[in-house]
Amino acid sequence: MSLARVLGLLLGLLAILGYADVGRYYGGFRVPQGYGMNFLLPEELAHIALFSVLGLAAVVGLSAALAGTDLTAWCVQAVRGASRHGVAMSAVLGAFVLLSTFGFARYVLGHAAITDDEHVYRFIAQTLRHGSVTAPSPGVDLDFFREQFVVLTPFVRYGKYPLGHPLLLAAGQALGVEAFVVPLASALLVPALFWVGSATFDRTTATVATLLLASSPQLLATGATLFSQPAAAACLIGAMGCLLRATRGERPSPPWLAGAGALLGYGVLVRPLPGVLFALAALWWMAAAGGSRELRVRLRAAAVLAAPVVAAGIVLLLVNRAQTGGLLSSGYQAFHAPNDVGVGVGTGVGGDLGLEVMSVVASLLRVSVWLTGWPGALLFLFLARGGRARGLVWAMIAAEWLYRLVSPKAGVGGAGPLYLFEVLPLLCLLVAGGLVQLARTRRPVGPWTASPSLMAALVLAGAVVNLCMFLPVKALDLRRMAEAQLLPGRLIRERGLGHALVFHNGVVPPSSGLSWAYFPPCNSPALDDDVLWVRVDRADPGRNLAFWKQRFPERSAWYYRLEGGKPLLQDLESFLERPASLVTSPPGPTATAGRP
Repeated sequence: MSLARVLGLLLGLLAILGYADVGRYYGGFRVPQGYGMNFLLPEELAHIALFSVLGLAAVVGLSAALAGTDLTAWCVQAVRGASRHGVAMSAVLGAFVLLSTFGFARYVLGHAAITDDEHVYRFIAQTLRHGSVTAPSPGVDLDFFREQFVVLTPFVRYGKYPLGHPLLLAAGQALGVEAFVVPLASALLVPALFWVGSATFDRTTATVATLLLASSPQLLATGATLFSQPAAAACLIGAMGCLLRATRGERPSPPWLAGAGALLGYGVLVRPLPGVLFALAALWWMAAAGGSRELRVRLRAAAVLAAPVVAAGIVLLLVNRAQTGGLLSSGYQAFHAPNDVGVGVGTGVGGDLGLEVMSVVASLLRVSVWLTGWPGALLFLFLARGGRARGLVWAMIAAEWLYRLVSPKAGVGGAGPLYLFEVLPLLCLLVAGGLVQLARTRRPVGPWTASPSLMAALVLAGAVVNLCMFLPVKALDLRRMAEAQLLPGRLIRERGLGHALVFHNGVVPPSSGLSWAYFPPCNSPALDDDVLWVRVDRADPGRNLAFWKQRFPERSAWYYRLEGGKPLLQDLESFLERPASLVTSPPGPTATAGRP
């Protein structure tokens, strides 16, 4: 073994061990969850900074140790062979993503929600399965039935989010496979990326891109949740594939254009923002790429692409009317600004300069480490060259960044930069394009010469850094978030309770820093769950007893709280004999406009 390899290996090992040892001073790099929606917490900034320095040192050292070895030569040949069988390769990687995300959801998260938004998605799906966009209201005593991000009036009850993603969950619920819905959407990103990558660059670049995507810690973490981003990303990448296929010939193909429009339209139903921005970016690219085509041909193509998107917009307006009574009054407005009588479609949009800056900076810092799990990877996207449709890729990325300015906030970061997830496959594609381009140049890179073997060594070193340094830290964060949400149900099962009414003032206080899922799961549309969760009246403790006796006398009644990090479940009557902690318990969280 050469001296350079020995020194590189020592540098890599020292960086990995030093990172673990430094972590002892930062509580294992634990990042508190539950507060800091609009800014990055100091703990997260410290982790990103230290990981960027030590992780980069590990990548450089391990790359030096691996470059030119038989292992990297085998990897280069494997990629070349896989690129010749791209469909089969992407199917295998897609299956890997399906199994890994589902396994992470089951064994790390325990299928627990890490944000209250996931509870609401499931509730909306249950409502849709009953054939309606609203559930019946309990009518009276509404303050007991208040739930996070659920609009409650004397007449109806419904979640504030659009219906695209809950429709997919509803199908999964009907088939008994709800837990596979988001992992499946995540898995579909892999073959779709190979399709787009082959059309944009070449099969080798597409193969490297799918490898980067399949090993991305953000894909693993987000794909294990009930978030809507994977479905939105699948719509986007599928629409791009259809659009590239439609414009391959002399004249745009109407069926492929309609397919692209349908996927963009459904993406709007999943996430109106940035879905609308993606649709506008697609129309702009078509107009710019039209070249010498007749104006009539270009207008007809734009109309075919836009028609399904417009139809999706009409569906959103009709759902608004069914839920709120007004076409332009959204569920967002009904929940966050119920007294606002103006147009509600802009609720949660805009912010001051500091918020705009933090939105962009937080997303950039997070994606720099979450994209591949090793620092420095993001820089390679600027080296990507060639590709007949790179403009479309960059247009979609620009639309996503514009979304960070239109609806600014740092957001929930436990599973990575959620608000960039839709373009995660595209970022992997451009990084792969940069790696492949550099490998083909044979240019000097420090003491080395750029080559396929060196790039393979770099990616292998990055994978080691991800598995040894980045992913374990973030998996522990996510496990703690899940455990906080699982505690109430576990305690109830241990007590053997059934047909119970459980009062609460939130099951995970925001100040605990444990989770963004402050509340228990939403009650079913029919309010007929075995365990029914209701809010406690802190101002008038005796009113809780009266509510129980009048509304649910057949159920046993309990009070749940998290005190000193320990879950406490006490029968309601015993608790009301000394309700001091009820009066002094911290108030519930302030709902913040936004959607993970």
